[in-house]
Amino acid sequence: MNVTVCGLGRMGTAMAERLVGAGHQVTTWNRTAGRLAPGATASTTVAEATSGADVVLLSLLDGPASRVVLEGLEAEPGTLVVNVATIGPAESAELAATATTAGLRYVEAPVLGSVPAVKGGTLCVLTAGEPADARDAAGLLAAFSGVVRYAGPIGTACGLKRVANATLGIA
Repeated sequence: MNVTVCGLGRMGTAMAERLVGAGHQVTTWNRTAGRLAPGATASTTVAEATSGADVVLLSLLDGPASRVVLEGLEAEPGTLVVNVATIGPAESAELAATATTAGLRYVEAPVLGSVPAVKGGTLCVLTAGEPADARDAAGLLAAFSGVVRYAGPIGTACGLKRVANATLGIA
């Protein structure tokens, strides 16, 4: 599968490496030039990175960063966009609407865990969106996750991630 990973922070880089290891053709783009993921092809623009992608994985800081990148995609209609950023349910709904208007499929997929879990293939991922799209995303996410759980419609997984973060904060 042709996968584009947008955002090469620690998580995005680890995810890209696992996807390469799983045999996917991976192209990357990062706002800060010079960050690379071993085995992946680096692009200098979002449009270049996403042209021809089957799946675009957004591993970005927040909702506003996700919106900027989503609006710059040059993906074909029907391309699956999987957003692993920790964002609010309302932000995710707005991004899903933007993706749908552009003819793209959108799945929110916030994660529970950190870089060691990605590298070990044991990350927990919550997904939300259209059930068929979430199933398609789960196949890809399995490259770095031990658990992929479908939560329901857009906003559900992001809401559950916020509950998990609040619970950790209280503990």
